This record gives sequence, structure tokens and C-alpha cells, in this order.
Amino acid sequence: LLAGRLSSPRGEHDDLFILRYVMSFDADVDMVADAIARALDWREEHADLLRRVDALQPEIRAISPIGMLPFRTGEGQPVQVALPCAGDTRVLAGKSDHWHLEAGISNREVAYRVCDKLSRESGRLVRLVLFQDLTGVSPRVIMRHRRIANVQAHLAELQDVLYPQLLHKVLLTHPGPFIGAIFRIARPFLSEKLLARTRVAHRVHVVMEESPLPMHNVPAFIGGSSPWRPVWVPDT
Repeated sequence: LLAGRLSSPRGEHDDLFILRYVMSFDADVDMVADAIARALDWREEHADLLRRVDALQPEIRAISPIGMLPFRTGEGQPVQVALPCAGDTRVLAGKSDHWHLEAGISNREVAYRVCDKLSRESGRLVRLVLFQDLTGVSPRVIMRHRRIANVQAHLAELQDVLYPQLLHKVLLTHPGPFIGAIFRIARPFLSEKLLARTRVAHRVHVVMEESPLPMHNVPAFIGGSSPWRPVWVPDT
């Protein structure tokens, strides 16, 4: 049924590609077909950005450290670590909305490629575990940079269509005393799907249990013993 709806000169849609959409849209044929059509249209319209994904990464990492750990969880998922406020937030705030949008797409596209490659190698759907570090994040910072929060809300909407089933779990590390207030402020900018996959990790043992990762694979800045640095895709 879907095959007939998805016939397109823009490329073939294999089972793995379709599976992500079927799982994300509860096997609703109309919603699945519509989401895939929207994704293909967007990719065609933004083909230049997608070609520059890797070239954007060095600047993104220098401004807002982000990267993939060189090992996977006990369940085989790759792990991405993001520290949005670890760099100079004045530089981050000085970037245009367009830059933040392209940076967000670049980060998601590379992570999606990693998951897609592992899925094809393993024969099962592989999704990402994201460590979102909140060091330096507070209600005041969010309100001061509300413009960036609006871009992130748009990216969350795009993610549901462009990168379905990308995230397995999001762990918020170093949540700080304002986590309740942060959630209240950020909730309007986040999708329900994303919120449902989000966990607050106040201590390293929560990170180890929820990931799951052993202590020696948890980055040292979270409380583990792995010396992590923001390298994007490991060579292993």
C-alpha cells in the first residue's frame, strides 16, 4: 500500500527508511506518506545544506562542543554528547538564526547517518542516546536567548519529519537546582515525543543505568573516567 503512495523519481524508499516513519506515525498510511513526501521535498530544497553538513562541523564544535563517544551503549546505540554552554555563550548568541538552524541540521544529519549505518550493519533499528549537558544553563540564560530557543523549537518540529526514530533517549546531565523551572520554560519549545524520551540524570549512576554505559565509558566531566573531547564521528 505504501509502495504505491511513495513512488517517486527522487529515489527509492527501502524498508528501513520506511520503518522509521511507520513507527513514528503509528502505521497511519496517510500520515506516513505525507511525512515522507515532506521530508523528500525539504531535502531537495535544502540539498546544498546537506552537502555542507561535514564542512560545518569544525566551527560548530568550536562554538558549542558536541560529539560522538568512541563506544556504544550496552544495547548497541551510539552516544552523542552536547555541551551547548561550554563555550563562549556570547559567540553562540551572536550567531544568526540561520546559523543555528544549519548547525542543528548538521548535528542531526551526521548522527542520523551514524544510526542508519549501524542499523544496516546490524539488521535492526539503531537509535541515538543523547547526553545533553546543562552546565551553565539557567532560566535566565534561556529567557535571555529566547530567539535561539525558538530556533530549537523549529528544529524539534523538523526532526519529527526529517529524522524519525532518531532518538532512543535524552539524558540531561548537570541539571542543577533550576531543572524544574527550566522544564517549565522549555516545554513549549519541545515536542511531546522528545519530552517522553527525556530523563534527568542528577548523578553518574543514573547515567550508567539509563544509557547504559560502564563507568570507564562515561565522560569524566559527568563523573565517569573516560577523557572525552568533542570529536564528531570516531574512526573506529
